[in-house]
Amino acid sequence: MTTLNLRVYGGNGDTQSVSVVDPYLVVAGYTGRDEEAVRRHVAELAAHGIEAPSATPIFWLLPDWLLTLAPITTQVHTASSSGEVEPVLICMPDGEMFVTVGSDHTDRDLERSSLLLAKLTCPKILSADLWRFADVGSRWDTLRLRSHIGAQYYQAGTVATIRPPLDLLARAMEIAPDAQRPLVLFLGTIPLLTGSFVFAERFTGALEDPEGERSLNCDYTVEVLADA
Repeated sequence: MTTLNLRVYGGNGDTQSVSVVDPYLVVAGYTGRDEEAVRRHVAELAAHGIEAPSATPIFWLLPDWLLTLAPITTQVHTASSSGEVEPVLICMPDGEMFVTVGSDHTDRDLERSSLLLAKLTCPKILSADLWRFADVGSRWDTLRLRSHIGAQYYQAGTVATIRPPLDLLARAMEIAPDAQRPLVLFLGTIPLLTGSFVFAERFTGALEDPEGERSLNCDYTVEVLADA
């Protein structure tokens, strides 16, 4: 049974501990608000041999043992894997919601044959620090995402390009219906500044709240295991 021991930072600087026990893990993909841009993105990926999803947005219900907390050194079996920064929504059985930042690390070679298997072979990494959704929900679209690959900027933009979080949550709950279990939902990502995937040993992602002058961080190192 997976247990995540996390820290909640309130808007007034208060902190509290929260444990997320036996959660559902749902990863959402192709969640852009601009549906025409999503269609173009699907076509671009298809040109590189990556299969089109069955629907957009798409949701994968994954085993919760894939969840791990940053900072960490994560081990993978391919050098062709990479992460992307995402806002992450955590919904508790009592209805309280938190937001954090994570990375849906994915095997890019395997994506060409199976999107699901590509998700299953790599961890889903998230920050151990949270904000209450109630503290930022009213200004959600002003929150900013950024990521670095080593010292190189990789992504930068607001979450306004991603579908509204409560809309995605409602859809995710259709495949994770047990209200007595927490739900960890990766909400999707923003475009790459590089235009294509970059594979690197270190990934740094952040979710920034400009009005609150604070940020959440997800940093990790990637170790590629040699074949026996």
